[in-house]
Amino acid sequence: MLDTYLLQIHKQKFNKYEVDSTCLLCQNGAEDRKHFLIQCVALDSIRSPFLKTLHEKTTEVVKDVNLTDAIFEQSDKLLSLILDCTGYQVIPPSRQEEFEACRCIKFAKEVKAPIKLETEVRSLGLATVMLAQCMGCLHKFRLESSPKVQGSKRYDINVRAVCAVWIAGKSDRLINNSTSNLANIWMHIRTNCVGGKVHNFCNRGSLHARCYGGALRMNLGPLWSCKLNLSVIFYTRHTRKGMLGEDTTIEEYKLKNSKESENVCVERIALVIQSTQIFLAGSPGDLISTS
Repeated sequence: MLDTYLLQIHKQKFNKYEVDSTCLLCQNGAEDRKHFLIQCVALDSIRSPFLKTLHEKTTEVVKDVNLTDAIFEQSDKLLSLILDCTGYQVIPPSRQEEFEACRCIKFAKEVKAPIKLETEVRSLGLATVMLAQCMGCLHKFRLESSPKVQGSKRYDINVRAVCAVWIAGKSDRLINNSTSNLANIWMHIRTNCVGGKVHNFCNRGSLHARCYGGALRMNLGPLWSCKLNLSVIFYTRHTRKGMLGEDTTIEEYKLKNSKESENVCVERIALVIQSTQIFLAGSPGDLISTS
C-alpha cells in the first residue's frame, strides 16, 4: 500500500473521474512506486549509485547459488551492504565495520520490518523520514545528518531508507527459491491471464490494475469468479514454463515442511474479489493449509 500512499498523500480530493498522480519532485506523472525507484530524474543522483552498488553486490552473492543453506551464510552480509548503501554519506568510515554485525535478515524471516521508520507526514509529496533505525544492529540514520536532494527540499535519506525497506523486506524470499512466495515466479503470467478488461494508466488489462488502478479510478470492472479455470487460458511456452516452475516450487515447499513433520496442502487460487467493493482484489498465490 506504500505506493498508493505516495501518490494519494498530496491529492486534494478523491472522486470518480479526477486523479492527480503528479510526482512533486520532478513534476512528471507517477504511476506507482517504480517511478521513484527507476524514473524520477530528481532522484537520479541518489538512485544511480544506490542501485549500482546493490546490483554489484547482489550479483556477487547470487551467482553461485545452488539453493542450499549456504546462501544464508552470505545473506546477512548482503543485507549489511544494503544498509551500508542506505547510510553512505551519513556514517563516518570509521564506523562502517558495525554493519558487518547487522542481523536484519532474521526480522525478514519473522515477517517483521527490518528497518523502522519514524515519519512526519507533509501536506504535499512524500512523507519526511525523521528517523530510520536498523532493527538488526539498532543503528540510527538521522535526518539532520543527511544532505538534501539537489534541486529539492527532500532529504536523500528518505529515498534510501524507503528503498532499503522494500528491498530488505523481500531479500530472503528473493535469494532462496524455497522461501519465495509460491506464485512469485509466474506472477507476471498470471497478471496477463487474470487481468481482463480492467484498464490501468497504460490502458492494458492487468491484475495490478484491478488492485491499484481500479481503486484509484473507481473503475469497478466486470464481475469475476474467485477461482479461474486455467484450462480456458491460451497457453504459450512461456506460460507453460512458468506453471511448471510453480509446481517445482510447491514440491520444494512441501518437502521442506515435511522434514519438520508438518504436512502441507496447497490449493491453487487465482483471484479473490472483495464482495462489496469489487474494484479491490488480490491474489494470495496459493491457499496453504497444514495437518
